[in-house]
Amino acid sequence: MFWIQPCAATKKHVEKKTKPAAPPPVVAGSECKANENVKLEVDFPPKVTEGDLLGIRVRTTCDAWLVVYYLEDKGPGAVLWPSQWEPAPRAGPSRPAMLLSENEARAGKALEAQLRARGVASHETFVVFAFADRDAFDRFKPAVGATDADGSAYAASLEKKLGELKPSRWAMYSARYTIEPKK
Repeated sequence: MFWIQPCAATKKHVEKKTKPAAPPPVVAGSECKANENVKLEVDFPPKVTEGDLLGIRVRTTCDAWLVVYYLEDKGPGAVLWPSQWEPAPRAGPSRPAMLLSENEARAGKALEAQLRARGVASHETFVVFAFADRDAFDRFKPAVGATDADGSAYAASLEKKLGELKPSRWAMYSARYTIEPKK
């Protein structure tokens, strides 16, 4: 899976500056309480076909900041969120987060299923972390555009750091999926 320019072969690329939309406000009462466990639910298909454009919905039981990445069986994978267009992605009980966000779509980005090797199915793991506290998100998130945009490297470093946080203050979703070649 990679970020790409949609329809690059058929559309003339026009560079335009777009102002990112303001993040949605935190709704009073939707913050994660100190004694509340953050829970996470993700709509993600177990199988996709090469070239499929993906849209993924993430829901949480209280306001939470998200880190999203994928790991390839035979490759590094990549961090998808936070990104240049979504520096602090967030979901809450009354507003799920959509990957691809409005900001990313406005910037001309797409999330397309791509094979690592032509004609050979790819097996990957999709991972989402939800942090109940913004300061924890800021502490554990990968730097946008830094070398830890490599999903495997980030995953290894995050596993070591999570012990610093109460288990009730974060949640993780992980799903294996297959990208099938087009027939």
